[in-house]
Amino acid sequence: MAKNITFVQLAIAIMVLFLVSCTGGNKADQGKSGSEGKGQVSGAGGDSGSAAQGAGGGSQQVAVEVKRGNEVYIKSGCSKCHKIGDEGGSIGPDLSKVGQRRTMEEMSTLIRDPKALNPNANMPPQDISDEDLKYLVRYLAMLK
Repeated sequence: MAKNITFVQLAIAIMVLFLVSCTGGNKADQGKSGSEGKGQVSGAGGDSGSAAQGAGGGSQQVAVEVKRGNEVYIKSGCSKCHKIGDEGGSIGPDLSKVGQRRTMEEMSTLIRDPKALNPNANMPPQDISDEDLKYLVRYLAMLK
């Protein structure tokens, strides 16, 4: 388990550094409220864009949300079936680049009701809180 956490921590660090480099110097984005994503489970109205949308634009806030999403991923046991990088199970799809393939809205639906988008899905519906789902989906959207 320690090896899995170490890989995930590295992935989070890389994502945070990327976000800081992308959002840190853009004065135009600093005053935005990010209201388009607040209160929605998908976090950004179904857009597969960055987790900074709906996160208030602050790179520290994004880092906190990505970390929280990773904690939900671990706590919910997602890695028993899914792989990120070289770590995790192989029963379910590899999630290493899920942010390229799925919108945040699709990911939310697939987590809560997998058969809604894929009638042949083997994954059972996941009973997680709206808040945990929001952070998990934001984390997964960063995997590109």
